[in-house]
Amino acid sequence: MKNKFLMYLLVSSCSLTLANCNSVVTSESNNPSDSNTEITDSENNSSMESEYYTVDPSSEVIEEEINLLGEDYDSCVSLDDVEENLAYNWDDEYAGTNFALEDDILCERIYKNNELVENTGTVSIGENDDVKELFYNRKNQARFVSKADGYCLTMPTETTLQTDFSIGKYRSKLYNEKSTLTVTYETSNPYSNWETYRNEWLLKFIENEDFYEQNNIEATRTFKANDNNVLKNYTVDQYDLVINDPGAIEKNYYNIAVLRPKGAVKIFYLLVMKSTENCEEEFDSIIQSFRIIDKEGKANINTMLELENKPNPKWNDETKAYYNKLLTQERTDWGVFVAPLLTGRRTSSQIKADISYTKKVALEEALDYNFDIIPTYGHLGWGNSMANDVWPTSAAKSMAGGNGFNGLPVIQMSYQFTTNNNTLSTDKATNCYTPMFDIYRGADDDDITSKRSKIYYAFISLAREVKAYEKPVLFRLNNEMNTDWTSYCGMLTLLDPDIFQVTWKILYNAFEKENVDNCIWIFNPIAKSCPYSSWGDAWSYYPGVDYVQALGLTYYEFNNGNDVSASTFKEDYTDLYNRYYPYWKNYPWIISEFGCGAGGETTGTRYRNQSSQVNYINGMFSDLNNRAANPYVQNIKGAVWFSCNDYANDGRVVNQLELVIDELPLTIKAVKAGLAQNKN
Repeated sequence: MKNKFLMYLLVSSCSLTLANCNSVVTSESNNPSDSNTEITDSENNSSMESEYYTVDPSSEVIEEEINLLGEDYDSCVSLDDVEENLAYNWDDEYAGTNFALEDDILCERIYKNNELVENTGTVSIGENDDVKELFYNRKNQARFVSKADGYCLTMPTETTLQTDFSIGKYRSKLYNEKSTLTVTYETSNPYSNWETYRNEWLLKFIENEDFYEQNNIEATRTFKANDNNVLKNYTVDQYDLVINDPGAIEKNYYNIAVLRPKGAVKIFYLLVMKSTENCEEEFDSIIQSFRIIDKEGKANINTMLELENKPNPKWNDETKAYYNKLLTQERTDWGVFVAPLLTGRRTSSQIKADISYTKKVALEEALDYNFDIIPTYGHLGWGNSMANDVWPTSAAKSMAGGNGFNGLPVIQMSYQFTTNNNTLSTDKATNCYTPMFDIYRGADDDDITSKRSKIYYAFISLAREVKAYEKPVLFRLNNEMNTDWTSYCGMLTLLDPDIFQVTWKILYNAFEKENVDNCIWIFNPIAKSCPYSSWGDAWSYYPGVDYVQALGLTYYEFNNGNDVSASTFKEDYTDLYNRYYPYWKNYPWIISEFGCGAGGETTGTRYRNQSSQVNYINGMFSDLNNRAANPYVQNIKGAVWFSCNDYANDGRVVNQLELVIDELPLTIKAVKAGLAQNKN
């Protein structure tokens, strides 16, 4: 029988009430088809404050079984029922603790480029083949061998193991009903010492007591740090913990180990295991069984070429038409982010007084261009309040309403699972909470006022707001997840990007439950994964073709060097093209945020590099407006300049990205000239 993760969903008859009913949005009272409709100043302003959804006590919360990890336990077969076969591919080099004799082997399973080799004989390994091997013995053990990465280990198991080597270049996954083990081979430390990488880019939160307390996680035994006595010839960091109040989390026990050859600075192996019960002894045995072997072949991204494009069949006609337009158009739609749109119901005068409106209008006039995309940002909540007022109800009608054909801008919503605006620190207790575990836990039908439940009902309310808007929405969830600065990054989720995938699917399924028919989901990693690693590479976070309809790109050129050696747009985005095109060629690409700076006060005079900024912009438009000669831009169907500065703690500008009309005349002139060629 399958063990499935439980996701708590509202039945269709369930009703939500608001603290202030005046802010309820319905398709009748807030018809987005009239794009010029605005909330007037005479309307009730009592709903302008942040609002909170509560559940009507008469509503019913049910459990719907959804296997969010996508693990196929039905294919795990008891080793007692496995037919014996010869171990053609066993090598004595693979021998390890309690797994040494070829005669003890019950059967073997060989995987070549993520495909099980049938009727196994001796398997040849070419220089570009990614070969993984599993040998089962009569002691309820499986010896896992990664030929390309050059290691092997033994995993205790009473059944055959299911595998996922689809991104074998970055990580290998083995699992059964009880446990899921991922192993990565790491060589990306950019520092000349180990401790800097370890403390800043790997174990920053796992060793932080505030992180445990605020996320209701508990160590099940004392962790080992830089221990030279766990495994011969290795320095080991080991952490054993449990996610309390697991709710829908079935595998809530975690065992994590960093195995580093003694004295090594660049090389280590990361083991992350999650289980349905405490498996400390099993994990200890896995560590003891680890050994390095000779490498052969090459670790690859397997079976991912030319990802199938699967548009959502629920999309309304306008969204279908807009998506097809993105796929086929030979131009780039443009947007500029200046500030988040005012959220909730706002009056016309409030909207027009806000900087999101005034700066947009000023830039459109200066550039003589009406933007095709209007970007905004929304967070799960500010502080830990779980505020639900995140959708720009009135501003969407007044400032957007676009469908790709009516001359109005399409909304791009960047929605983030954060309650503190991604302000993270190991030395501030208020900054260690991440909503990811509470989202993962699911709603609590025994306590509808719990943080877990409030989060899920925030998802439901957001879904209803988006659906009521009716026009197409570019929905960019949890951008730049492959970093160390977001509340949903892997460093904050136990070095387990699976949690990102699951929480993405939880929100996606909430939208599906509410029959949202106008949402195009963008998967948007940052250009260079940070921390540099295999376990944290963008591919480890990818939720799958059923949950994504567009690829988002983000590559900044800050242009701060005094010697003005900025990379060009072509260099940056050719790099992304080479990386993504073999896989994402069937999708529209949206540069959901980017920019080239004009210098910064922390490294010199502001605007000092305006001339190189202009060169960047001229080169960018030259290529984008001549797509036939520049294949690297042909999938780029949208681009959003992030016209906001980054600031240091002392208030000085770090990155001058804002398109300041009066102070960057050459930059404004260059952007205007480029956009002039892009008009319909």
